[in-house]
Amino acid sequence: MFDRRCAYCGNILLSESGKHMHVDHLEAVERNVPKSKWLKHWGEYRPCEKPDNENESNLVPACPKCNIIKNSLPLESFRNMVKDTVRQLERTPTYHRAVRFGLIDLNEWDGLFYFERIKKESL
Repeated sequence: MFDRRCAYCGNILLSESGKHMHVDHLEAVERNVPKSKWLKHWGEYRPCEKPDNENESNLVPACPKCNIIKNSLPLESFRNMVKDTVRQLERTPTYHRAVRFGLIDLNEWDGLFYFERIKKESL
């Protein structure tokens, strides 16, 4: 369905074995372990706060970077985070240097994740 691509950014997932792929919940199951206790509970099963989200139709392939950044954010919050990326970069001298020297090109993002774009194209 995703043609071995990340459901969010569309980058190719590198191996059939899933070595460079995570399986993400579109809507998080939210295990709610406080950050201060992450290391203490590492590897320990934590019950889901939203067990209804623990189902196959809520799972998508994701590259590790997208999955880690998305974390347990709702999809719309993750979308807003991605939309805000350029504004965040504009606050850095490195960004301005890269623009001045033509090292990067800015493209407008349509606000659709890869899985939404392929769904829209298939209609």
